[in-house]
Amino acid sequence: MLLYTYLCFRINTISTYKKNKGHVIAQKVFIMLIFAVCYALILYHNFSLITFLCLALELIYLIFFPVLFKVIYPESSDVITNNMTFMLALGFVMIERLAPHNAIKQFGIVMAGSVLFFFIPVFFRKKEAVIKAKYVYAIVGIILLAITLVLGRTSFGANLSFTIAGLTFQPSEFVKILFVLFVASMLSKSSGFKEILISAIFAFAHVIILVLSTDLGAALIFFIVYLIMIYIASGKVVYLLTGFAAGAGASVVAYHLFAHIRVRVSVWLNPWADIDGKGYQITQSLFAIGTGGWFGMGLYGGLPTSIPVVSKDFVFSAIAEEFGLIFAICVALVCVSIFLEIMKNATLCKDMFNKLLAAGIGVLYIFQCFLTIGGVTKFIPSTGVTLPFVSYGGSSILSSLIMFAIVQTVCMKVREDINEKEIRKSKE
Repeated sequence: MLLYTYLCFRINTISTYKKNKGHVIAQKVFIMLIFAVCYALILYHNFSLITFLCLALELIYLIFFPVLFKVIYPESSDVITNNMTFMLALGFVMIERLAPHNAIKQFGIVMAGSVLFFFIPVFFRKKEAVIKAKYVYAIVGIILLAITLVLGRTSFGANLSFTIAGLTFQPSEFVKILFVLFVASMLSKSSGFKEILISAIFAFAHVIILVLSTDLGAALIFFIVYLIMIYIASGKVVYLLTGFAAGAGASVVAYHLFAHIRVRVSVWLNPWADIDGKGYQITQSLFAIGTGGWFGMGLYGGLPTSIPVVSKDFVFSAIAEEFGLIFAICVALVCVSIFLEIMKNATLCKDMFNKLLAAGIGVLYIFQCFLTIGGVTKFIPSTGVTLPFVSYGGSSILSSLIMFAIVQTVCMKVREDINEKEIRKSKE
């Protein structure tokens, strides 16, 4: 895992595919080695024909998915593809360990999302058509959030999801992508006061509905992403400072308005005061991380299932307990590596739309990782946010695959521009 993490950052420093081809192949080998060891341990501790077949299909997927994508899209980013594959592999292992009854369902959702993954770059090639639909993204997003507010099922004090024909959806996972698309489209041509004002009104509508739904984790993500995108588009620090000041004030208001926010803050400050009640989840998380130590208890060696909702919000605690703190830190660093690769491509974009699109998704991804890891380690109050690709949840997996497919589209465009520039130079 240490070698794999080193290669993530090593590849980031090399500009051409030919020079880092060996590193890319080594990464793929390490992913297969890590998954193969986990595969053997899972079968040793919990053998069944269904488990064997499910893991075999997952292994085949992990081998052929990145290869097929590279063949179809040779200009795609290897760092993003490899790291996404690694996170999916880790997710397969953790779901099989923590919620084996959901393993097949999760794999089925990944397969469906992967089919979509191949077609999204084709759609986003039609940039002008995508930009023209800017108000559609905003209106559809607001409607979906409003439906969730009215009809949503309450979970841990927040209206998060609703069920249709036996399938449960968490609309905010998809609305965040629509939101990034709206802001990028709105500010791609101009970032004047009029565009800023219109985008701010729609952004406020999104956030206020999420606040009314008491889904404050999602509201915070939307707010931060919007501020960063506004700053990138305009280059004005005043928008950033004003936004953070407003956010700080809104946090105080939310604390006094919502009882479950006060509970989360009090639990964050002193979970030991009610260790058998409201502080049970976070204290069990801290016990798990502490018990694992640097090298972990080994797969099936710990007691991660004692943590409530461990396969969703607290999967990082389970990783730290059974794989160890070194491995868990490396997972966090892999997330940082993905973010750096996305932002590197955002800076290389020639047009503002792709720049904002990549930067918005990059910030969306890394801030979600921060909220997840920060919450389970008591660095910040728990927000109920999942770890992309690793946590259990169909909506989370699908939205993450869509986000990374969009990012790959931007990466391909950047590489095509670089290749054209090199060909032009060689001809000159």
